[in-house]
Amino acid sequence: MMKTSAVQLGFDAVGFAVGRGVSQLLAAGNKLVGGPVSRVLSSRAQLALFVSVTRCNALLVVLGAAVSLRVAGWLYPYSELVTVMMFCSTLLPMGMWLRLEPKASFLVSSVYGRQLRVHLPDTSLTARDVVSFKRQTERLVHIAQLTRTKTLQFDSPLLVADSTRQHLLRYVESAASLHGANITIDVDDAREVDVVAQGSLSVHEERYDILRVGRIATGPNGRLLTRKVLVRLRRR
Repeated sequence: MMKTSAVQLGFDAVGFAVGRGVSQLLAAGNKLVGGPVSRVLSSRAQLALFVSVTRCNALLVVLGAAVSLRVAGWLYPYSELVTVMMFCSTLLPMGMWLRLEPKASFLVSSVYGRQLRVHLPDTSLTARDVVSFKRQTERLVHIAQLTRTKTLQFDSPLLVADSTRQHLLRYVESAASLHGANITIDVDDAREVDVVAQGSLSVHEERYDILRVGRIATGPNGRLLTRKVLVRLRRR
C-alpha cells in the first residue's frame, strides 16, 4: 500500500507540474501579447469569423480545410493559388475562440462540435461586474442561436459559490426569454478538480484569494472544487 501511495503521489506531482507549467507559459504569453490578442478576439471581425466557422461546425471546418489543402499541395506543389489558400487557412483555427468583451470577459471556445465551452472571468461581482455579466450572457445566447449550438457548457470553480451560480442561471433564463430560445439547464454537484487542473488553476491563486470569502472552495484532498452547468438549446 505504501508503494502504491508513493507511486500515486509521484503521478500527482507530475500532473500538477504539467498543469502549472502549461498555465505559467500561457500566463507569460498573456503578459506579453494579452492586450492585443484580447482586442482581436473581441473584435467584430473575430465575431464574424467565429459565427461563420462555428455555424458549420468549427472542428470539421478546420480539419476539413487542413486535409483538403494538404492534398491540394501534394497534387499541385507549384501552384501559387494553393500557397495563398494555405496561408489564409491559418486564420481558420482563430475562428474557434471568441472573447465577448476586451476585459473581464467570457472566453468562448468551439472546439467540440456543437458545444460551446464558456470560461468565466474571476470578477468580484461588483455592480459593474453584474451588469457586464448580464450583458455578456445575453450576447452569448444570441451567438449560440446564430451558430446552431446545441449546448453551452460552463465549468468553473467560481460556480461553486451560490451567488455566482444563481446570477448565471438567472441571466441565462432571462437571455433565453429575450431571444426566444428554448432551453433546459443541468447543474452538476461540486466536484474536486484533478491534479493537472489543480496545477493549471494554481497560477490564479493570488487572483482567487482576493475574491470574497466563500467564492472559492476546496475539497477533502485540498484541491479546488468546481461545478459544471450545462445549458441545452432546443429548436422550437
